[in-house]
This record gives sequence, C-alpha cells and structure tokens, in this order.
Amino acid sequence: MASIFTDSFFDNFIDYPGWNISENPLPLGTLYDYISSTFLDGFINYVNIKKAYLIQRYRSPGDIIPLEQLQPYRQSNSVVLPDRDLTVEEVFELYTQKDINIHTKISTFRDDVVILSQALSNPKCWIYFYYDMDCSDCSIGRFETDEPEEVVIVKLEQHLESFNNTKGPFKEIPLHFFKGWISS
Repeated sequence: MASIFTDSFFDNFIDYPGWNISENPLPLGTLYDYISSTFLDGFINYVNIKKAYLIQRYRSPGDIIPLEQLQPYRQSNSVVLPDRDLTVEEVFELYTQKDINIHTKISTFRDDVVILSQALSNPKCWIYFYYDMDCSDCSIGRFETDEPEEVVIVKLEQHLESFNNTKGPFKEIPLHFFKGWISS
C-alpha cells in the first residue's frame, strides 16, 4: 500500500520474497510483503522498539477472545491464567499492565501489530514490522534516514490512518508490553 511512509523510505517492494532471501536477508530500502512471521521473529529481539500499534483488522474491541487462546502471565511471583473469556479490550488492558511479567507474544491481541524500531548499532537505520494474524502475510522493511524520529513516527501514523479495512482505529501499544523474548 503506497503512502507517505512507504514512499518516503522504501525504493524496492518485493511481494513473496524468494530463494535469494538468504543471500541478503533484509536489504536497505526494501520492503518485503507476504513473508512469514517467523522471518520477522528473527529480527525483533535485536532492535530498539520505538512505537507499536494494534491494528484492529480482524476483531473489534468488544469481540471475545476465548479462554483457551489466552496465555498465562506472571504477576507478584505467581503464574496467573485468566479465568474466563475476555473481550479484545480487556485483553489489551490486562496484558499491557506494567506489573505483568511475560515473554511477549505478539499474537496476544489476536490481531495485526505494527512495530517501528531502530537498529541497535545505528540510530539512522529503522526497521518496520507488520505482524499480520494470517502468519504468512507479514511485512518487514529496513531503511535509513536523517529525518528526526518524530517525523518518521508521524509518517508511520499517517500510513496507519490510511488503512481502510479496519474494525476500529489503530491503538498504541505501550512499550513496556515488550518484555523478555519476543515472538509471534
């Protein structure tokens, strides 16, 4: 999807990256679309996450997430599992509390998540993650820019506002949600 964000930072768009991905896994200025979430997992633990957003594409805030799809978490030295089905909004409120201790599962919210991050060794190098709940329809891209962080974030939010197939507005995920080992 073309937007001020993608047009500003990416020169090359590759759908269904193929056999040569092992030669240059994440080229600068390239956005891969329709790639597995496990490919994104190989990068997410080695970046500095700056912003993250829940994209309500599959579920509305009042939709129910069944108990068997909820994960246990640690709170006050006890392992806790919710005792009932929860709405998407309740799941968001529960799992984004500061005192919840959990290895982050991006699929916790049962919907799409967008993450904007910087490379640990180069603050001009950014990595964009789009985790789609259909695990093979994800996106990842890497770019460099001299633009200030605030400008990059504004362009990303404008990009998110252009999504027209959502069941609600995008919602910022607090950065303290991302703890321990992060995976899809």
